[in-house]
Formats: sequence, structure tokens, C-alpha cells
Amino acid sequence: MFKHKFFLIFFISVLTKNQSFHRTNVKKKTRNRSSLLLKRPYLRGVVARIRIATPKKPNSARRPVAHVHIYYFDKKRVTHIPGGGHTIRKHSEVLINGNGVRDLPGVNYSCVKEFMTF
Repeated sequence: MFKHKFFLIFFISVLTKNQSFHRTNVKKKTRNRSSLLLKRPYLRGVVARIRIATPKKPNSARRPVAHVHIYYFDKKRVTHIPGGGHTIRKHSEVLINGNGVRDLPGVNYSCVKEFMTF
């Protein structure tokens, strides 16, 4: 069909419109789960509410979470309270970071410590 190798290589490497539109090797952007931090290690906030959450299907536990009102952005986020026991109450000031809990949906932050309580 083709007399020269050049034409064969040229026609094989050219994409059609449909192929170029549906490119499969384009990388997807990864979503930042703790986007509120914006490259900060910690944020300060006040606890608005404390409740107990239960994890997703294969796990079974009672995990303490706190609804924290963040000063800097004037937003509320749900944070996990790590450890066995805690002394965090309503109106306590806490630091939060981006380490959430995988089996609690919507909990993308974690309380680091309680401070400024006398």
C-alpha cells in the first residue's frame, strides 16, 4: 500500500479527533483533603460541640469528635480527638492539623492539644 516507510510511520502516529479528545494518559489532579490549612502546620480554634461518631462499615468503635470554630477563616470543621481520654470541653481552645481519620467520613482534621485552659 505504501511505498515508503515514512508514510507508514506518519499515518500510524497521527491521532484522530476522537482519540485526541479522549486522551487516557492525562493525569488527574489530586484533591487536598485538608484544604483549609493552606500549607500551615496548625490552626487555632474554639470547640463548639463534642459528640461521639461511629466509623464506616468494617470497623466498629466510638470515636470522639469535636466541631471546632476556626478563628482565622470563620468556619467550622469536624476534628477527631485522638488518644484514650481527653479533657476537651465546649469553649476549649485547641490546635488542629490535617491528620484526619480514614474510617470517619467528613473528619479530615485532628486536634493536637488543648491549650490556654486554666
